[in-house]
Amino acid sequence: MGNVVGMRCASNERPSPRTGVRGVWGAVIAASLCALASGCVTTAAVKDASTKHANNLAGIQQAVAEYRRNLDTYYDRLIRQQREAHVALHVDEAVKEMAEEQPTSIAREMLDKPTSQKPATDLIQTGAELADAFTFWGDNFDRWVEKTKGDTLEARRQSLLERADELEKGLTAKNQLDDAARRSIKKIRDDASKSDDALTYIAVAIELKKQRRILDTQLDLLAAQVTTMQAFHAAIDQYLSINATIDGGKIAEAAAAGSKANTEGIQRAR
Repeated sequence: MGNVVGMRCASNERPSPRTGVRGVWGAVIAASLCALASGCVTTAAVKDASTKHANNLAGIQQAVAEYRRNLDTYYDRLIRQQREAHVALHVDEAVKEMAEEQPTSIAREMLDKPTSQKPATDLIQTGAELADAFTFWGDNFDRWVEKTKGDTLEARRQSLLERADELEKGLTAKNQLDDAARRSIKKIRDDASKSDDALTYIAVAIELKKQRRILDTQLDLLAAQVTTMQAFHAAIDQYLSINATIDGGKIAEAAAAGSKANTEGIQRAR
C-alpha cells in the first residue's frame, strides 16, 4: 500500500445534522478505527463536521458568558430596587413622625417669639435628620443582605443575635462593656427582633441572592463542561488534520514478523 495519501474509509457517509454531538464523535471514532485498520485518510465531510462542532462549542462558551453578564445585571437591579424600597419604607415612617411633632412646636415658637431663629434652626435640623435617615437605612439593608450570613431571613436573625452575644462576651471578658457598647449591642438585638413587615424587602433580597447563587453554581458547572469538551475536541481535531496516512498492511506484516522473532537470547540476558 505504501505511503497512501487520499484514500477514503469504507464508510463515506456524511454525518446527519440530527446526530448532533454524538454523531460527530461517532464519525471521529469511525475515522480513527479506519486509519488503524486500513490506513485511510479522514474524509472532508468528517473534518467539516469537526470544524463546525468546534465552532458550536465556542458559541456555547460565549453564550454562557453573555448569559452570566445578563443575569448579574438582572439580579443587581432587582436587589437595588429592594434596597431603595427598604429605605423609602423607613424614611417615610420618620417623615410621618416629624410631621406630627415639628409643625406644632414650630408654630408655637413663632407665635410666642416672632423674632426667634429657633424655627429655622429646627427646619434645618429636620432636613439633616432626614439625610441621615437615608444613610442609616441604606446601611441597615447592606448589613442584613451583604454582611450577615444565612439563606433565609430567620437564619440571618439568628446570626445577628449570635453576633450580639459574641460581642457582649468578648467585651465583658476584656472589661470593656461600657454604656456605649451596651447600646450598640442592644441595637443589634432590636434589629434582629424587627417584625417581618419591617423586613419585607430584606427578605425578598435574601431570596434573590439565594436564587442567584444557585444559578451561578449551575453556570460554573456548564462552563467547566464546555471547557473540557473544547480541550478534548482540540486533541481530536488535531488528529483529524493529519493527511499522511499509516499503511495498515505494512503494520500488520511487521507485527506478524515480530511475533515470530527468536527472543531466547534476550530472555537469558534478563
